[in-house]
Amino acid sequence: MKTITVIGGGFSGLTLARALLKEGAKVVLIEKENRCGGLIRTRRLASGLAESAASSISRTARVDRLLEELRLPALVPDKASNRKLFYVGRPRRWPLGVFETLHVVWKYVAGKVKRRLPPLPGESVSAWGGRCLTKPATEKLLAAGLQGIYAGDIDHMSASLVLGPMFRRDRGRYLGLVGLQGGMGVLIEALKKDILARGGEIRESVEISGDNLPTPCALAVPAPEAARLLRAQAPALAERISRIRYAPLVAANLFFEEDNGQRAFGCLVPRGQGLRTLGVLFHRCIFPTQDRLSCERWILGGATDPAAADLSAEGLRELIRTERRRILGLDDQPVESEIAVWKQGLPHYDLTLEKILEDLPEPEGIWLHGNWLGGIGLSRILERSESLAKKIVRESA
Repeated sequence: MKTITVIGGGFSGLTLARALLKEGAKVVLIEKENRCGGLIRTRRLASGLAESAASSISRTARVDRLLEELRLPALVPDKASNRKLFYVGRPRRWPLGVFETLHVVWKYVAGKVKRRLPPLPGESVSAWGGRCLTKPATEKLLAAGLQGIYAGDIDHMSASLVLGPMFRRDRGRYLGLVGLQGGMGVLIEALKKDILARGGEIRESVEISGDNLPTPCALAVPAPEAARLLRAQAPALAERISRIRYAPLVAANLFFEEDNGQRAFGCLVPRGQGLRTLGVLFHRCIFPTQDRLSCERWILGGATDPAAADLSAEGLRELIRTERRRILGLDDQPVESEIAVWKQGLPHYDLTLEKILEDLPEPEGIWLHGNWLGGIGLSRILERSESLAKKIVRESA
């Protein structure tokens, strides 16, 4: 079998390279930056761990097996973090009133009985919510929950891509969340070490152009980068992929001497509350042993507020301080902070992406991979990495 080149050293590329090696393939992984991990990066500050992207991973049987094989002990969230808050005038356990709740339950049950719940092709999340839920539930509950994951705009997000997996018979069982002592960067380093131990090769700080694209190869890169690399060999496909939009993302880790007193996973902020914050995670409550001081992780930007990513670090700190006063009623200054700004943070799972992914062709000897291909969460990416590895080995034989 020829050596398979995996281009891209983010979580997608690392898990694919490892899965290929487990299937018996020879693998070279190439990353243009001087470090692997993509958006995932952990910095150890004096106050605690600052994560630039994901700080935990959805636990599935595959994730459990991966951590066991990498010999990484799982960090189980504290039970208090099962509590979720929504900001509707103030932090609340449930964002809907009594009559709003009864209405949405009645409408959802009726839709389930009539088998109307699965999303329709070309249906937006807001349209699905109007059909299967109610407007208050769509805006205060569904949109708020999804913006914390996808950072998208429900008026344009694809219900099929975002909600469709919930109705799949073969979907994996969700077992909660899991973290890692030392942060998510530990997972990246463990994947790299395992790839090398299995005989794989990793080359960092290496730029690949579309003119000398090695084949067979897997492009485990964001859509704009995939379009650039494919422009010479597959111009029509490159043009199609280049239309995929990305939402900017801001992740601000703030450390405080005093605990904020919230015993919850975090607080989501539905649009329409006069705030720019998408949500805030209370890390001291989720993983009490991770940080020396109380850590809050504020998320801003997304498709509904791309201008947040253009603010200066000082502007972001002042914005968060102002909104923290409203949401938590606190005005103490952080002892330490770390802000990560991603101008192209997450692929927008909109109706354009749904259309693009319909029967997406792949040139012979080239496979596509990444969080823009149907699964944005790390557990979904891991699942695709393992199935794609089998496909690549089969087609390369």
